[in-house]
Amino acid sequence: MILSSRFLADGFSTLRATFPDLALAVTIVDRLSPDTELRDRLSALRDRGIPVDRYVKDENFDASEIRAHTPSVIFVAIPPGQHFESLRSIHQMVAESASTTGGRQPIIAVEKPLIVPRDLPAAQELIGRNPTQIFDVDFFNQSRAFYWLMTDPRGQALLERLGTPAVINSNCVEKMQEWRRWIRQADISGGGMFLDCGSHNVHLIKVFLDQLAIQRGEAPTGTTPTLERVSLGSYDSDPTLRESYALARLSNASTTWHVQVGKGLPLTAYNLEVFSERGNYLLVSVGTETYPPFILFAEVGQSPQLIKFDGPGVGYDSVIYRLLALSQDRTDVVFPRPAVSMAASLLGPQLQVALEAFGETQIPYSVGEWPALHLPTTHDAFGRVDPL
Repeated sequence: MILSSRFLADGFSTLRATFPDLALAVTIVDRLSPDTELRDRLSALRDRGIPVDRYVKDENFDASEIRAHTPSVIFVAIPPGQHFESLRSIHQMVAESASTTGGRQPIIAVEKPLIVPRDLPAAQELIGRNPTQIFDVDFFNQSRAFYWLMTDPRGQALLERLGTPAVINSNCVEKMQEWRRWIRQADISGGGMFLDCGSHNVHLIKVFLDQLAIQRGEAPTGTTPTLERVSLGSYDSDPTLRESYALARLSNASTTWHVQVGKGLPLTAYNLEVFSERGNYLLVSVGTETYPPFILFAEVGQSPQLIKFDGPGVGYDSVIYRLLALSQDRTDVVFPRPAVSMAASLLGPQLQVALEAFGETQIPYSVGEWPALHLPTTHDAFGRVDPL
């Protein structure tokens, strides 16, 4: 398995416990970090028991690497502005290696956002020609809580009780992370906070609605929501940086979406909140790397139900299962369906195009405080919600 730059360290301990005889070897291909930082990272990962056998600088990675190591999965997890360039380059390397070895070609997986708006037409063409080789990756829909809700019979029964969604709120908000300052540099991130973090929320909502339709024997909506309102915020005045906060309102024929993303905020939380036409309420907390995911369900006239899941959230470990299953053509055992997931991933850059053409409301804020406009946000792992 070859992973580019930042990769899914947390998944390997779970994978090894479940499949003790599975042989895994990881090569890190990195284009941004200096050699000394990579060596330190390599040593630290080995100390944690992660099967990293070596690292390769990006400029030294070519088709010969693929021929020599025959990976099952190549996972691209570099800054989004460079995703399509890497995807196209790796696809060409895979094709070159296959022409000389005749062996099975590895799948290529790309972390969200799949691509940035400027690359959308070319990416759609490349993906359309390779639907069983190129896949998207989004951690949130692999988290224990969301995965259980959408695939377990008990979760599906809860969704039936919920009824038809009317309003969906989703957020991806985090405390200060200066080491990820590059996210607000458009030439690297490809578009700012809404594209990088909002793509999580858009993907989660789209997958939720499409899978819900499939479970009810209906066709996925297939419609792109209309962007109705955007508020952008920033906690410093550096003119080279894009926004550090975004709040957007979108809608389609039956559902209103609110998407909230930001850095330098009072807390870290990743949530999906649904209000149904029946007046019922569902909150899915993806969890974080430090607190577990949970589901809170409140049916009109009934006592609320709180369902907690063991272990940290975010879905890193489940992504490993997904990639290995896809590499073996086991699309029958992965969630969400590849076509549904890809449609959700391509929606992010489409909406970013609309956002860039939209009249923006600017709202400054201070680090550690909420902007003047914000959504209620889950406060902790027990379902408390901050008031507006």
